[in-house]
Formats: sequence, structure tokens, C-alpha cells
Amino acid sequence: RAGAVCREAATLARKAGRLTVARGDLRDAARLGIDSEALSLAEAKVARAAGQRGASRFGGHVQRSDAIATAANKAYALLEPVEANCHVIARRFGIQRVLDDCHGSMNILDVLDRNGPMRFDNSDERIPAAKRLLQATDCVVDARLRHGEEVIRRYELCVALRPDWARAYLSLARYFDLLATARESDVNKETDEVLHLYARRAMQWYARGLEHSAKHAQAALPRLVTTWFAYAALGPDETLPSTNDPNSLRRLQAHADKIIRRAAKHVPAAVWYGVMAQLISHAAHTRKQINTGVTQLLARIIQVHPDQALWTITYLATSTNDNRKRTGESLFELATTRLRKSAKQAQRDNQPAQKRDYEQSARTLQTAREVFTQFVRLARNMPVESRREVRLSKFVTAEQCQGLLVPARVALTPMPRMSSKGRWPTFPDRAPRISRLSDDVEVLRSKARPKKIALDASDGTRMRLLCKCEKAGDLRKDARVQDFNGVVNRLLDRDAASRRRGLRLRTFAVVILDEECGLLEWVPRTRKLKQVVDAAYRIVGKKMPVFHSEKVSGPFKRAQQQHRNDCVAMAKAYRQNVLSLYEPCTSRWFVSRFASDPAQWLSARGAFMKSCATWGAVGHCLGLGDRHGENILVDMDSGGCVHVDFDCLFDKGCALKEPEIVPFRLTPHMVEAFGTAGVDGAFRTSLQLTLGCLRDHKETLLHVLEPFLRDTTVAWERPGKAQIDDEPPTKRRRGEKQDAAATLRVVSRRLDGIYNLPVPPPPGSTQSRDARAAARGGCSAPDELPLSVPGQVERLIKESTSDLNLCRMYLGWTPFL
Repeated sequence: RAGAVCREAATLARKAGRLTVARGDLRDAARLGIDSEALSLAEAKVARAAGQRGASRFGGHVQRSDAIATAANKAYALLEPVEANCHVIARRFGIQRVLDDCHGSMNILDVLDRNGPMRFDNSDERIPAAKRLLQATDCVVDARLRHGEEVIRRYELCVALRPDWARAYLSLARYFDLLATARESDVNKETDEVLHLYARRAMQWYARGLEHSAKHAQAALPRLVTTWFAYAALGPDETLPSTNDPNSLRRLQAHADKIIRRAAKHVPAAVWYGVMAQLISHAAHTRKQINTGVTQLLARIIQVHPDQALWTITYLATSTNDNRKRTGESLFELATTRLRKSAKQAQRDNQPAQKRDYEQSARTLQTAREVFTQFVRLARNMPVESRREVRLSKFVTAEQCQGLLVPARVALTPMPRMSSKGRWPTFPDRAPRISRLSDDVEVLRSKARPKKIALDASDGTRMRLLCKCEKAGDLRKDARVQDFNGVVNRLLDRDAASRRRGLRLRTFAVVILDEECGLLEWVPRTRKLKQVVDAAYRIVGKKMPVFHSEKVSGPFKRAQQQHRNDCVAMAKAYRQNVLSLYEPCTSRWFVSRFASDPAQWLSARGAFMKSCATWGAVGHCLGLGDRHGENILVDMDSGGCVHVDFDCLFDKGCALKEPEIVPFRLTPHMVEAFGTAGVDGAFRTSLQLTLGCLRDHKETLLHVLEPFLRDTTVAWERPGKAQIDDEPPTKRRRGEKQDAAATLRVVSRRLDGIYNLPVPPPPGSTQSRDARAAARGGCSAPDELPLSVPGQVERLIKESTSDLNLCRMYLGWTPFL
């Protein structure tokens, strides 16, 4: 008993990232006489965790893979000193007939489905044996000891031992996905039968694993849907495919439809809600096969979660695209019909409460399109510049909004919760609803004239929404980035070191009304970073120079024009004539704001450093640009920062007239606010932890990003609003069509540790890239080789704080603040 307690303590220490403590606990467990198999399994898990942590010291995929392979080899030696014989294990637990039945088919699912629930011998020993075999097989794959049929058989035996264990299904799915990815670059995707078999098996195992658990849904489900869309769009679009078709691709498409139909019934709708954006982007697909499957999935989500889904799906019915609009209208008719049928069934079952809920949901769907249309009218309204308020009642019928779910991020995001069926994502039980809309709508001063709407929720709180029309941007980018940030937050929360330091990104809801308009959840009690710096100057008794005045803009632009071929001279002129006008003093704002409580001041400064580091790491991986002082907000209560306006993504800032050549914003005023340690204190540690976490979960993040980039309805190639006012509309440059595969390669290399931010020449420069790099001390030349996490962090900080880079930035970016 004492040995088992020590083993449990070792498990907790391993999950908390305290591997030295875990090894000590395991030594105590061995001394107290714990079972040798349980001990070796625990030791193997610690060895693999140590290898994965040690791999972060290396840069690049190859070096990290070698380090992980070495650790996996050691773990495998602990688990299987003598190689396990699958047939012996199968005979031991009475499941040899299962392996015999599926011999040569490379698929055990058909056998399990045909035989039904299985009865096992030695059931108390079966679960530990399955755990041990799966861990050893994962080590075999990571250590690259063997591949192919033998590995597949081992995974299939794990499934046969524990048919209700999602991890075994998903491990085999990832292996088939790995085989398909390795093969597809060398063969024709439309004709290769082996590739089609791998893709089919990957989809099958992903779907079956999701039926048993949603623990890994954030990586598995986007990959399942992406594979489905990728192969369903190949070949001629003639008749519906059949599983008996002699053409391999047509058989794969038929099997894919069958897999998705089964998953739509058995995987909870709240799990499918996580890929709503991906489904909506294909809702009006020209392929009937894809269109039908997506429509059925979306209708089921609306039927089960109508209150949440209407804020995400209704924009199809109000779309400016006729095809999407027709699809949205038919989708709403289908969902309404299903809800009415459910209401009639509830009446027959004598369930009046459920009947009322279904009928209310059907009525809500009918009014949702009208409500969205009214909000679009409000967003597109352009009052005269002197007008500061408009009446909501002239555009929106407030009575129709009453009772709708408040469109807040927390209410629209399913979170894992324990239930009688296990741990599955569910929505909050008592999410607040709209009780009243204020008729006074504030019109903000920016060029798009966005409107700030106030509403009272049923829980007594007051919330604000920003209703805006982005003709030059695309709010769907903001919505996708918020979804990505939600995944990053879950990964950071799973990492013990990041969780202890409270590293996370503050997110907000983005509701798309149509292709140009949307509702954004207002982030309360925040101020723009530019306003914080201005307040700091007033605290020290100075007036902050206006950046567009001749006193500042004149020397800044002259330095860029006169020294376009000599960045060192440009940086010197920038320091002497511009930077000297802006003495960093942001720390005084924190002292003044939190003067009443020194502990609160220390906490606020720490929150500012940690949030800047977390946003910096994520922003660099996404190529996030346009990070000027008005797109970064500072929380007045906690001190943390939150970023807004994600229209300039995937290095589009480098294609602007005056390119953004820093990985993220880290200006002198921000560094001064970090305290005496500057970038070498909590900021560097937080940046290393965040970047290390992102690199450790590279596969998950790429699986999440891929469907976003392949969304043809979003103009990823457009650089956003940054600097567009500098050129007349006829001369504004548009990037070429976004190549999703190329962008994923860029992000993948960054997650491997390669600094690959492009280095465009200064306007009018005649120097080559190598000459520019030499003149700048090699500061911005992209790397050819990967860096470790500490090395990558050092490079990012150096690039972000270098005057050689900041002196070339756009004046409106205010690199001196």
C-alpha cells in the first residue's frame, strides 16, 4: 500500500513537471516493494517526459526528434527488456480469434463491430497490459525502431484489449496519418490506392476515438474534417460515390461519408461545435457530397445547442454571397423542422418542459436572421462625424433580442466537465441572457464609426458590444485567431510550469454578421497602451510629443530617406533626433495606478510582463503585425495586456509599403515598465515557457491552423488596414493568393526554432540582402539552422529591441513609445 502511494505521488509529480521528485518517489516505491511491471511503466513515463523536456534545449525538428528518440529508446528498454509477442498476449487474454479474424485486413474495427461486446479473461490484468503495450508501441514509433505492419498490429491489439479506450484509437489514427503524410508527397493523391487506404484508416480511427473521449478533440477533430474535405474535393464531381466503386478514390470518398455520418450521430454536438468555423466555410461547397454532409452536421449542432449556435451560424443566412445565403436559409429550415419534430415527440412523451424549450428554440431561430439583418444596418450606418450617439431603436428591435444568450466568450465556448458518461465538453448550464438593450448607442471616433452597445444581462451584470463594419479588413480573421488562442490557453493550462505562472491569453467573443460586419465583445476596464504612456508622461510632469508633428515626423522620415543604404547611420540619427524626445517612463503609471497596495503593484507589473511575453510568442508564430499602441490594451485592474485587431496575419506586415520587420512589439517604454531586470527577468522566463509549450505541441497547433488557412471564404492574402491610408485606393497593393501549404511551412519552421522573418529592402535601397545584413551586424538575416528555445528567445528579443530594426518601422507604429 505504501509503495502504491509513492507511485501515485510520482505520477502527480511527473504531471506537475517535477521529474526529480518523481524519480525519488519511484525509488521509494521500489524500496517498499511495488509490483515490478507497474514500476517499470511509471519509470518509462518519467524517462519519456525527461526526454521531451531535454529536447527543448535543441533547435530544429531533426535534433529534437533525435533527443526524443533517444529517450523513447530508453523507455522502451524499461517496458520491454524482451520484445512482447502479440499472439502470446492475445492468447493470455482470450482474444486470439480477434487477431485471426482481422489478419491481412489491417482493420480490427469491422471485427469488433461484427462480434459485439467482448468478454475477456483476466480482466483485472487486461487494463495494465493494454497501458503497457500502448506505451511501448508509442516508444517504438518515437524511437524509430520499426514501422509498418508490426506497429499496426501492436496498436490493434491495444484496441482489442480495451475497446472503450480512446487513447488507443487516437494513437493508431495518428500513426496512419503519419504514414499518409509521408507518402502523399511522392504519389498522385487521386490514384494511389495505398494512400487512400491510409487516409481512410486515419479517419476511421480518429472518428472512433472521438466517440469514446473528447480529451484530444482539439487536434483530432480538425484533422479528421480536414482529411475529409481534402479527399472529397478530388476527382470529377459526377454521381455520388459508392463503397463498391472500382475507382479507389471514389471508394475512399464513399467510406469518408459513411465515417462522418456515424461520427455525427455518436460524437456529441458540443464536440463538433469546436470546428464550426471549418464547417461553415464549406457550407456552400460546390460538391454535393460535401455540402450535404456539412449541412447535416450544422443542423444537428443547431438542434442540440440552438442558443449558442445561432450566434455562429446565422451569418450564413445574412451573407452577401447568394450561394451561401441560400445554403443558410435551407439550413435554418432544416434545423427548425427538426426542432418542431422534437417538440411533438416531447408532447407525446408527456414532457411539457422540453416541449416548451424546443418550441422556443424554433421561434428564436426564425427571428435570429431578422436580428442579424438589423445589426448589419446599424454597423453600416455612417453618422456625421460630429454625432456622438445614435438611437438603437431606429435600427434594432430590442424586444426580439430579449432572451437571447449574451454573446460572451465564456457563454459560447464549451468547457470539459465531468458527467455520468465521462469528461465531455458542455456549455454553462445557466449562462446569462439579454434582458434589456440600452437605446443610447455611443458612436466612436475612428474612421469606420463603430457603435458601442450596452446591454443588461439576466444575472444583473452590464455588458458592452462593439458593432462595426470593416470594409478594409475581415473580422472573420479575428474570430479564427480567437479560436486559435483558446487552444493555446488549454495547452498552457496543461503545462505545469506555465500554469504555475498564470500564463494565458485574454480572449473575447467575435460574432460575424456578414462578410464585412460583426459584433465584438467589449473588453472592459482597459486603456490603449498609447494612452497609458501618455498618462505616464503627465504623471512625471511632462507632455508627450505628438508623433505626427513636424518635431518628430520630420527627423524620423529624413533619417529613413537620407540613410536608406546605411542602417547603422539611420539608427544613429533615429537615436539622436527622435528617441531622445521620448524618455521611457511607463513604470510610473504602474506605480501611480497601484500605489495603495505594493503587493498589487508587483502583481500588476508581473502580469504585464507575462502577458507581453505570451502574446509575443504567439504573435511571432502567427506572423501577427500592425501592433501599434492602439491595438494593445492594458487592463486597469490586473495590469495584463490584451491584443485586438488581428487583420494583419502571416507576415503580411512585411509586404506593406513600410514593412514591419520586428517579430513583436518590445519598445523602450515597454521594457522600462518591466523594472530593473528589463527583458532578463520574468519576461524572458515567460517567453521561454510559452515558446517551449508551443514547440512541444507543434502538431496540434498546425492541425488547428491548417483548416483556417484552407478556408477560401477568408481573404488571408489581404494585409489588413495597416498603413492603407498612405496610398490612394487604386494603388493599394494586394498580396497574391494565400498558399496554405507554404504558410504552414513557415509556421512549422518557426515552431522548429528557425528565425525566418523576411527582410525586405528599405524603399529605394540598392543593397543586396547580404549587404544589408552586414551593415546591420547580421541582426535581421533569416537563419538557415534552428535554434534551441533559449536561443530562439534571445534572437527574438534582440530583433524586437534593436534600433537597427525600429528605425525602419512605419511612423504610425510609433517604435519610440
